[in-house]
Amino acid sequence: MSIADGLRDLGFKVIEAASAAGALEHLREGLVPDVLVTDHMMPGMTGATLAREARRKLPALPVLMITGYSNLRPEETRGLDVITKPFHRGDLAARITNLVARSENGNVVRLPSHPRPLTAD
Repeated sequence: MSIADGLRDLGFKVIEAASAAGALEHLREGLVPDVLVTDHMMPGMTGATLAREARRKLPALPVLMITGYSNLRPEETRGLDVITKPFHRGDLAARITNLVARSENGNVVRLPSHPRPLTAD
């Protein structure tokens, strides 16, 4: 939740899911996000597995996986952008903006014209 709140503070629209299964349900119901942000370690499913499942419905979906693990195997992160903890909120915002700008639909998340100064979390 703290990441979702931080992204809202930075001007992003955030739709949360309580679990990976909940995120997949949002997609089945028609949600087409500009980017999927997920943690690597979650109950029932890893972030990499969630990304693979989400991309079955949306093959070009940009995914940013957050992890505190530095020893992930390349096959776990192939095709995903990964940001490791700890990170600064501004780094997270920049990564998401970059992913959206590179996405197939070309939507760019617009930050407020006068955002709050970025500080380390």
